[in-house]
Amino acid sequence: MMFNLNFNRYEIFLAKHMEGLNKFIATISVPAIFFLGLATLNADSVSFTLFAAMALSKILIYMGTCAVTYIVSRNEGDNRPGMIGIFGIFTTQSNDIALGLPIITASFGEEYGTYIFLLAPVQLLFLNLISLILMETTAQKKLARERMEIGVNENGLL
Repeated sequence: MMFNLNFNRYEIFLAKHMEGLNKFIATISVPAIFFLGLATLNADSVSFTLFAAMALSKILIYMGTCAVTYIVSRNEGDNRPGMIGIFGIFTTQSNDIALGLPIITASFGEEYGTYIFLLAPVQLLFLNLISLILMETTAQKKLARERMEIGVNENGLL
């Protein structure tokens, strides 16, 4: 963060440079780190009990957030599923690599640090998929309501 702050303050990297760097990190570096973590993982030494406990903790946090959002957002009407989805993503899409990796490595040892790389695809395939479906449902309901208000039918005719 200090590098970013100083680079911006002293204009070492301009906005267009940072945009290119962000694209490189998002499309090449991070996937490469995940691939390396999964490719070098010894499947025989995986403690599926620890992996299941980590996955269960994320699922419980996700479900708890969804339940609390459902209760609190009762006045939101059609926006409720979208709010549930976005808050669910907020709670589970933490920075697992920067925060979780040092904690797991310090708590359990170096060999357990790769569990973060196992957990990320599960999270992306299941929890985020549910949230994205909820958000898309809300967006489609809003679009249908807007079309009804201006009198556009399903074929796009007035």
